Amino acid sequence: MKRVLILLTVAVVMTVSPVVLNAQPVAPSKGQWALALEGSLPLYQAPNSKAESAYVELPDKWLKVPSAVRDHDDNLWYKVQIGKEKGWLAQNGVLLKMGPKSKTASDLYETYARNMKKAKKAPELFETGDPDECKAFLGFNPLGMSEASIQKRLGTPTMRYTDYIESQFTTFSYELPTKNMTFDVCMLDGKVCSIALRNGRADEIKLN
Repeated sequence: MKRVLILLTVAVVMTVSPVVLNAQPVAPSKGQWALALEGSLPLYQAPNSKAESAYVELPDKWLKVPSAVRDHDDNLWYKVQIGKEKGWLAQNGVLLKMGPKSKTASDLYETYARNMKKAKKAPELFETGDPDECKAFLGFNPLGMSEASIQKRLGTPTMRYTDYIESQFTTFSYELPTKNMTFDVCMLDGKVCSIALRNGRADEIKLN
């Protein structure tokens, strides 16, 4: 099962060992684009789970998303064209390229690196759901913040991904512009549950 993993050592969240997905096709630098991480998905005639749909084979390439809308349950739908077929993909199982590399994430990393230097420690990659560790990296504790609140604080993510099977998990990925690193914010049921600093691009999603 393909599942975004940024779940960590939190008292109420079980830790899972990650593996890194093979590199995906590089996303275009501008605009919104979608890449399915499932072999096939239902293509809907309208952005509604009750609309008529048919399963289609998804190409291994980024699909232009001219528009994205939210339904009454606050789920995202992406308008795409696959071959001659036009329709809507639900957010589950689809990686969405949203914004550019993140200057905010880069600034946070530099602050973190300076703090570690003062503490005579080397900056390191990490995954955590501990409030104190989150604060040491960000300068504030994001745990429990809503999707809107974290984006207001950190800006538009470079990528977002919602798990295909377990849709309560969404990851916002902020790619650093000057380093081959990505800062991930993991959401559980619409609230931040953990953060991570990892090597690689934002589209090199960590799955279990």
